Amino acid sequence: MEDSVAITRIEQLSPFPFDLVKAETEKYPNADLVWCQEEHKNQGYYDYVKPRMRTTIDRAKPVWYAGREPAAAPATGNKNTHLLELKRFLDTAFNLDAFKDHV
Repeated sequence: MEDSVAITRIEQLSPFPFDLVKAETEKYPNADLVWCQEEHKNQGYYDYVKPRMRTTIDRAKPVWYAGREPAAAPATGNKNTHLLELKRFLDTAFNLDAFKDHV
């Protein structure tokens, strides 16, 4: 999927690197922006990063989320459930049409 997916890693979240994120998003003006994290939605940085990324792009488009659903515990405690969550997360992250109908 090298011709369809670009992955950018943000190493430092605070202070937020607005200039670097802006430079990366300008390389791919037609791309969907998706924040991917292995942590559950309520345990990672999505809620911190989303408004900052939207500020960077002048709120021109949404910043989607691909990751685990919110949960009280950081781990499921069950290997099969963990693997199912991981598969669902990766399938969403690399599905080019995952957010097409959500606009």
